[in-house]
Amino acid sequence: MSSLELTNVSKSFGPTSILRNVTLGVRSGERFVLLGASGSGKTTLLRIVAGLETPDAGDVRLDGASVTRVPPERRDVGLVFQRPLLFPHLSVGGNLAFGLKLRGEAKRDIDRKVAEMLDLVNLEGFQNRRPHQLSGGQESRVALARALVTSPRVLLLDEPFSALDTTLRAEMRSVVKDLQERLGTTIVLVTHDLEDALALGRRLGLLHEGRLLQVGEPRSFYDAPATLDVARYMGGANFLEGEQEGRRVRTSLGVLTANVERRGKVVVTIRPEAIRFGPGPENTVEGIVSNAEYGGTFIRHELRVGDTTLVRHAPPHETHALGERIVVHVPVVACWTVPAETTT
Repeated sequence: MSSLELTNVSKSFGPTSILRNVTLGVRSGERFVLLGASGSGKTTLLRIVAGLETPDAGDVRLDGASVTRVPPERRDVGLVFQRPLLFPHLSVGGNLAFGLKLRGEAKRDIDRKVAEMLDLVNLEGFQNRRPHQLSGGQESRVALARALVTSPRVLLLDEPFSALDTTLRAEMRSVVKDLQERLGTTIVLVTHDLEDALALGRRLGLLHEGRLLQVGEPRSFYDAPATLDVARYMGGANFLEGEQEGRRVRTSLGVLTANVERRGKVVVTIRPEAIRFGPGPENTVEGIVSNAEYGGTFIRHELRVGDTTLVRHAPPHETHALGERIVVHVPVVACWTVPAETTT
């Protein structure tokens, strides 16, 4: 396992800027998830780490040593793509043995490592099967095992579950988590899927339009988004412009008490599931239910408060008639602000 550092990495293709001064550190043995929408630069960043692309500026280091100009075959970095891309003419065992043979390892060692890795991904007895005889989940396990069998310093996973259905995605998340905890491999996974990111990442990074907006533990992205773009990506729905002095914020809902001290123009972010029914010690408002949609595990209410509409996710057992006037409150801990100048 190795640490990974990127310092001021930038990359453009023609006039289009893909990555803009990205600086990131991944700890040795860490399971790190890079989250971002399509086109945010996630795959390009992985390809730079793997050596498949060269940055226009910046540096890539493994265990403190620069590998920016080191060819991919000498970096000892594993990469699993969105599709398994198994060699169709080789058996499962042959796919796993391929990289070991290139290294010139002895047949006895190759056979042992292949058997051990297939055991780890619960595919014992699959050595002689061909890729076309595998299910989608089994193909993904083989691709993961092939990347890990050579004991890479860092394993890069590029949207590895995107082609799988919901059940297989959950299964593969468990496989990746279990393998990483057993082997201690440093893993960087990129995804646009919030559920994958929260399930797998000990820390997350959010990439937006080529810029790394926030890095931290998953909960911090919900409780303390660094920018409005982060709050939006994490499912925020209520954004109120305001003027803040200390922890008091003047907004269209009146004066609210925030969870952070600031001064000047801000945007208040309130998550829909944080709005509580009934009055509270602070941040209490009264409004009219203007819309209600059943969401399975919640009911999505739109609550009109003067000229402002609040979106609230209520428990499924809590129902209100359209036009009903109700009182709700926002706990101070859930009333976060970001400086207005950070919005894009």
